[in-house]
Amino acid sequence: DYVKVQEQFYACVATHDPQNVADLMHLHPYHIDTLLQISEYQAQMGEHAAAADLVERAVYALELGMNQTFLAALQAGLARVSYAFQGNKALYHVLFRHMQFVGRRGCNRTALELSRLVLSISPEEDPLGVLCCLDYYAMRCRQFSLVTRLANFLTNLPSGHAL
Repeated sequence: DYVKVQEQFYACVATHDPQNVADLMHLHPYHIDTLLQISEYQAQMGEHAAAADLVERAVYALELGMNQTFLAALQAGLARVSYAFQGNKALYHVLFRHMQFVGRRGCNRTALELSRLVLSISPEEDPLGVLCCLDYYAMRCRQFSLVTRLANFLTNLPSGHAL
């Protein structure tokens, strides 16, 4: 069933008509990629509150799909999720967009914790460049020790891995 909905989503996106994606969202209101796509469209139209609501709905849908073992590993910082697997990309994008929206609302501590969460599930790769957001939110939260630790970490990286 998920594969069929995902194929419908790709077909709707290929038409370049946001209404087709919106119609799919009405049929499948908790399909993650559809929610992200409509959220992006809403944000481009300046409807940031509606875009944030759709991302929050996607967060809720992801929470419903997580089992207790994964949640415990996530809370302990032990969960690893490969960005290379197509099905996992939605998790990264939902968390990243949620981080951006809560940061936009001035909830900098929540944005900081979300950036740490996204980095914790793939610390070796950092596929969305969350390190570039982490220092910003840490400074906004007056977490200067975290900024110092991050700077020390980045300066001690081998030259091939430096930002």
